[in-house]
Amino acid sequence: MRQLAPDIIAMTAFMLGGMHNHFQPTVQQVTRKYKLLLHVDACLGGFVLPFARKLGYPIPPIDFSVKGLTSMSADPHKFDMAHKGTSVVLYQSTAIRSCGSTSPARSLSESEASSRKVYTTCQGEPPSCSLWTIKDGWSMLGGLIATAWSSSVHMGEQGFMHITHQLMQAAQHLAEAVKQIDGLEVVGKPDMCLVAIKSTSKKLNIYKVNDLMSQRGWHLNALQFPSSVRMCFTAQHTEVVPELLKDLRDSVRALKDPNCVKDGKAPVYGMANIIPDRSTIW
Repeated sequence: MRQLAPDIIAMTAFMLGGMHNHFQPTVQQVTRKYKLLLHVDACLGGFVLPFARKLGYPIPPIDFSVKGLTSMSADPHKFDMAHKGTSVVLYQSTAIRSCGSTSPARSLSESEASSRKVYTTCQGEPPSCSLWTIKDGWSMLGGLIATAWSSSVHMGEQGFMHITHQLMQAAQHLAEAVKQIDGLEVVGKPDMCLVAIKSTSKKLNIYKVNDLMSQRGWHLNALQFPSSVRMCFTAQHTEVVPELLKDLRDSVRALKDPNCVKDGKAPVYGMANIIPDRSTIW
């Protein structure tokens, strides 16, 4: 809180937190103390954590029962099985929502709206929301909104519960098995279907491990502070843990030969990890 407070000025309107696992209580405390709006970007956790909590996993409250939380966003294309190009914004109250929405159609005359093919769909109360799509180079097509909605209806609560159970089991399987691979360990304690792995030895470059995994067809996320790689499980990955572990073990074993990786991104990530002025690489 002491680190955040100096950055709050009279013009501060809101603070943003992320929920890839869950947002830090410190941010919540600051927003309540200074009466700020708090928006949580639940791009990853939004369609997983609520169902994991219902399944009995030790997930803290992540909804509007959390005092001070005023809005949330989530991406349907990650775990809602929808196409890319849509997002969901939830507001704690209709009063706050009214300050964060606008209708492009309202700024057009009737003839302009007709010529630009404006389509407006309104859902009834409660809760209320309005969806707009304007063709001819304005906003994205309404088909994306329709498929996102259809996907959610098709999945339903039981569908999300089933997929979430598989995701959590796969992540736990990987996290437990990594403990048995000499030279590797899991970063922290995963609360969700994200597992970060780092090296326990200076002789084992985790970014070179990532390069070898890429050669084997895996696309892991390279992370910094600490140097690590991350596996993000989706519905397509629930059955691949045994194969993933085999390739991970083989990659670590192969790195006993320092010349086994001649090309790759390891030098780039390694250099970026030690640059004193972080602003030069953002």
